[in-house]
Amino acid sequence: MNSSKSDRNHSLYNAIENAGFASMSAFVRHVALSYRNVESYAKFERRPVDRKGIVKYDIAAICEALNCKLEDIFPADFIDTPYRFRESYDDDYGRRAKKKPIARYFSDRTLTKPQAAKVLNLIRFASDIPEPLGHAFAELAVRRLAPVEYAILARVQFEGLREPLRYGDSKRYERACRALNKRSNQELIGALKREHAAGGSRREIVARLSATEEELETANRITLTPEIRARIQELRNRSGLSPIMLLKWATRHDIPIPDGVTAQPLGNALSGRTKTIAAFLLEFAEETWIAAIEAKAKDSS
Repeated sequence: MNSSKSDRNHSLYNAIENAGFASMSAFVRHVALSYRNVESYAKFERRPVDRKGIVKYDIAAICEALNCKLEDIFPADFIDTPYRFRESYDDDYGRRAKKKPIARYFSDRTLTKPQAAKVLNLIRFASDIPEPLGHAFAELAVRRLAPVEYAILARVQFEGLREPLRYGDSKRYERACRALNKRSNQELIGALKREHAAGGSRREIVARLSATEEELETANRITLTPEIRARIQELRNRSGLSPIMLLKWATRHDIPIPDGVTAQPLGNALSGRTKTIAAFLLEFAEETWIAAIEAKAKDSS
């Protein structure tokens, strides 16, 4: 079998099918591996043996799940020999270091009544919030801000800043204001109303909502209509930034990357390999592409 990168690893596909899995996705879920990692072996983009002659951990897991030998799923000219399996891969040998969780919700932030009023003045849809719930919503909103965004918001709104902001601080303040007005905050209004209807004090309402904060964000997915897909493809083309380049651009420009934002699902959304996308990912991508386009236009003027 010719093992050029343009070919598919039919042996691997056949082994997965013969093992009773309906699709590559079903198999990937079974072995708890990254779809992209397994796909890279199916496309001959990665070799199954590392430079030390050790079978890679994900290939070891695949062989175990399929009850097969390495030669059963790879052509001989694609296997670097001699090779060996480790007795155990439980020490995460060969895996990328796990990223430390990034805090996304800061329950210790509280607002006085005047501070809450100032925050609500920055939110375009604040008029949709029932007046008794305004204070609770303002606290929820600022608790979702990244530390740098909250710090500059506090300086400007709560501490009575008396001097003009420098360029970097000005951009951070703009990002804080955009974050307060993001779509996921609008969705919190409904949850806030339901908690209010169930009774309880403002403190109890905020406490109950903060406990489900991550669920509220990650459970929300948006259907990728042709219009949405065309919009993000246009932003990608105008900015010249692929998903991977977009994340690098955000890092260079001190734009916080929310936990869970990665290049692969964004690339899947652009190419049409998926029908839905997480709301927080779509929001981050659109805002960051727009910021990159604006920066590009400013540099060229």
